[in-house]
This record gives sequence, C-alpha cells and structure tokens, in this order.
Amino acid sequence: MCQYKKEVGLKKAGLRKNRLLPESEKETLLKLLVTADLHYNLKQYDWVLNQAHSYDAIIMAGDLLDLGSNLGHDVQSIVVERYLSKMKAGRRILVSSGNHDVETVHSDAGVGVEPAAPWIQHLRYDGLDVDGMCVGLDARIKISICPWWESERQRLEIHEKLLQDQKSSGDFWIWIHHAPPDHTPLSWTGKDFKGEAMLNTWINEFQPDLVFCGHIHNAPFKQGGSWNMKQGKTWVFNAGREMGSVPSHLVVDLEAGTVEWHSSAGPELCDLKA
Repeated sequence: MCQYKKEVGLKKAGLRKNRLLPESEKETLLKLLVTADLHYNLKQYDWVLNQAHSYDAIIMAGDLLDLGSNLGHDVQSIVVERYLSKMKAGRRILVSSGNHDVETVHSDAGVGVEPAAPWIQHLRYDGLDVDGMCVGLDARIKISICPWWESERQRLEIHEKLLQDQKSSGDFWIWIHHAPPDHTPLSWTGKDFKGEAMLNTWINEFQPDLVFCGHIHNAPFKQGGSWNMKQGKTWVFNAGREMGSVPSHLVVDLEAGTVEWHSSAGPELCDLKA
C-alpha cells in the first residue's frame, strides 16, 4: 500500500523514466478524475462539474443516487443525468452502478426479478460509457465497466463479459466495480469487512492493471483500512466518502504512473510502478 504524504514540488518528470504504459506514436496525456458514492450530494456534483475541464475522463464508480433521500429515483436520476451531460463536453464520462442506483426489475433473461439501473443504461444514448461496456481511452488502454450485481445469473454474465473484454485490444486494463474486494483494507468498515469476495477471485484470474471501487465509505479513514492496495500485479483503489462540498477523489495520471488521493486528511500519492 502507498500511504505516504505527497511531497511539495514532487518532480513527476522523474517518474516517467520507468513507464507505466507502452510507447505510443500519438501520445496523449491521460488524466482521470475518479469519484464514487456521491449519493446525490449536489454540492459535490457542482464541484465535479467545475473541475471537469481539467481531465480527459471522469469515472464515477457507483452510488450516484441516494436511497435515503426523500426524492424518488426518477427525480434524482433526471437531475444527475443533467449534470453528467454537462460534464461530458470534450471528455469521456464512465459510470458504473452501485447498490443505491438500482431498482428491482423483471430480468430480460426471464429468471424473475433482479437489481438493475435502467436509467444508467439510458445514458448510452447521451454518449456516456456505462454498465456492461468496454471502452478504449486510446489504443493502449481499455476500461471494463461492471454493473452492480446480486444474482448468480448476473455473476456469470459479468464473468463472461470479462472473458470477452480480455481479448479486446488494449494492453493496459482498467476495471470499474462498485464493491471493493472482500477481506482487504478497502473493504474494512472499522468493525468488519463488507466487500465482494468474487472480485478477489476475478482479479486473481484476469489480473487487470487498475480497479476503481467505492461502497465502503470509511475504509480510507479507519485504522486498518486504506484507499489503495495491491493484489498481485493489480492496484485497487477506494477513495471513500466525505460529506462536504468536495468529494474525496482520485487524480490518476496514466502517463506519469501516479494516483493522488485527495480528502480532508490531505493529499497522498501512490506510484503505480512501485
């Protein structure tokens, strides 16, 4: 785990000598903003919208809505869709569902009812990248977006999709999956672990390069918890959740090979090549 404070005046150019990504004929500086668990906090959506111009892509790793709100899913989703539409000008917006984003619907596979987020699927028509998609940021980088899932059929469907995504072009593989791997610092609540054990299995099987999660809000702030960990060759991150106007978030520089975590605790840096 990377737990050290970011140094003032850190020379990122020095980090580029040992490259994270393969060389590209047309190299782009890929800078990502990663958040999760905004839970319909409109002040935090305002902040993300105001920061969007500084990034090539924005990743929202689930729980965009809030089941505890007095407003229904239909109202919340309309408002959030408007924010996302404004954010997308000139950049990619990648959205995965969390447990607060889904509703119980009849399965298309005819197996009864399952959790799903139709409103997130609808964002495809607005040009956003959503659940179930595998998208390329450039020829080197692909991102698999995993939906919130609960049933055995959904588990098998995601596994099959990852098998397909593994064969697609792009040597550097990123996943978005709302729940963090179980029995890890990223799933530690301060009392017990509340992660998804199947994600541990999938990471061991496929060995992606990066995984962005959320779900366990206080993991980065509890003793024994963390905002980052490494499982085999895979770096996994959970930025956590704070209640103010600025969400805890990650700034990912794929060319430099660094991830910065920003929260009220102060910034911390992780060198992905360490």
